[in-house]
Amino acid sequence: MICARCDRHLKDDEAEPINMAAATGAGTTIYLCKGYCKSAPRQTTPHSIRH
Repeated sequence: MICARCDRHLKDDEAEPINMAAATGAGTTIYLCKGYCKSAPRQTTPHSIRH
């Protein structure tokens, strides 16, 4: 399992499952750390634009 917020690998006792219901279909389950964790950095713009 991987935390949906910080992208850390989690063991069964470290993960908190969250059921994400969908309007149609089966939905999905995501896992988060039981304690607070920071979001992993994400690239939102191309590197060349930031300069």
